[in-house]
Amino acid sequence: MSRAPRPPNSIALGFTRMYALLLVAHGAKSKVRSAVEHVFAHQKGPMALVVRTIGLARATVKIGLANIVYNMRRAVWMAHQMTPT
Repeated sequence: MSRAPRPPNSIALGFTRMYALLLVAHGAKSKVRSAVEHVFAHQKGPMALVVRTIGLARATVKIGLANIVYNMRRAVWMAHQMTPT
């Protein structure tokens, strides 16, 4: 004798949906991290950015200036890449 198919377990379906939503959220976070962490690594490594200041205003200015320098270096590199050789 064959059994009738069991109805799906509602708890298992809830976990499956939650897991799928978690995968989507992790994918979005990793996309942002992959774009941002290269900039931070470059500022910390070759630019030797270490923020040792007293006060939020000075730290903000120091990080802002480092961002401007990074963007200028990147713009020069991109302009050099676009010039025909």
